[in-house]
Amino acid sequence: YTKHAAKTITSHGLHLFCNVMGLSDNSRGFQDSINSGALFIQTDNLDKLVPYLEERGLLQTEVLGSDYLPIKKHKDT
Repeated sequence: YTKHAAKTITSHGLHLFCNVMGLSDNSRGFQDSINSGALFIQTDNLDKLVPYLEERGLLQTEVLGSDYLPIKKHKDT
């Protein structure tokens, strides 16, 4: 992982997946991933990542569509 690689991925309209497992599996690795535009973060420490994302209003809990965006709920009329 490098910031240059992350920028290249996102600049081509691709979704960035960051694996922070290992030495980077901590709040710094989480923040580096977020700063790089990661849509997905792989970790062995969900007990740390979930609160980290919640505190920043970034935790995604909705069902995602094929474009990886939340599926909008339709109101029944």
